[in-house]
Amino acid sequence: MGSRISAVFERTAPDPFVLAVLLTLVTAGLALGLGDFPGKAEDESAAVYLLDAWRAGDGLWRFLGFGMQMCLVLVTGHALAASGPVRALLGGLAGVPRSAAHAAAMVGFVACVFGLINWGLGLIVGALFARDVARALEARGVRALYPLLAAAGYCGMAVWH
Repeated sequence: MGSRISAVFERTAPDPFVLAVLLTLVTAGLALGLGDFPGKAEDESAAVYLLDAWRAGDGLWRFLGFGMQMCLVLVTGHALAASGPVRALLGGLAGVPRSAAHAAAMVGFVACVFGLINWGLGLIVGALFARDVARALEARGVRALYPLLAAAGYCGMAVWH
């Protein structure tokens, strides 16, 4: 049943970029329709005021510092997860699971352990480890549900909150 639901969403769900653009337009529409613009001049249109506020120093660019911090967390998390010792550890652990259920549980556990160290590291390790475990199971002829392994890789996101 999960595979059928997944297939329907793969065929019908729009691209994430399209969703981001649509949500931006919805937010702008709500701001124009329901927003209060205390600094707006009488002769200035609300749309022009909204666009000026978005591009001004206290608008969109306020998020640049935060965005760069998040990029650095993910990039350094990937660099650490792709390092030799961590890859060797993950490669060794990938051969341990003997069933699909054991594999999903192990992927979730490993992602959570690395997520306790750093959320970016847990996110990247979870994804890489899920892929390694799937390949190891396939090499041994054990049938595994790849979406379940991918979801288990995101379990690391549950512990850093």
